[in-house]
Amino acid sequence: MKYYLDTNILIFWLFNKDLTKNLHLTTRRLLQDGNNEFTISSIAFRELIDLYKSKYYQPIIKTGKQSAKKKLSDIHQYKNVTEVYKAIEEMGITITPFSEKHVKTYETLSFTNENKDWNDKFIVSQAIADKITLISSDSDFEEYETQGLKLFFNKR
Repeated sequence: MKYYLDTNILIFWLFNKDLTKNLHLTTRRLLQDGNNEFTISSIAFRELIDLYKSKYYQPIIKTGKQSAKKKLSDIHQYKNVTEVYKAIEEMGITITPFSEKHVKTYETLSFTNENKDWNDKFIVSQAIADKITLISSDSDFEEYETQGLKLFFNKR
């Protein structure tokens, strides 16, 4: 089966050594199943690179206590964006470009004010348009299931 990975799942899988803290057992099994295919939206890749280069992502690792914000580039083994891209390729994850059909789906969706992240809205639109299940830890995505999103929720 083919799945879209939300940016948070990609970050957990790509940057964390201890997957048990952020990926539920059923999610880990799904990711490790060699029969499954995984893709990310070009929007998710751009978001990942933005986070890698400049923004802070918290919490990267679920510790149960407040931790200082850290740049992704400060906590992992990848030296540059090219290495991140190659790591994604080596994991067998493809990058699907955002296209006109995704824009058309985006135009038809009803978005709440709760989720202010435009990256999320584009990623959801892409998963709906392509009729591919999206794996995410974002509970805001559940509201889009009534609009056609197939969601595999990673309970952390």
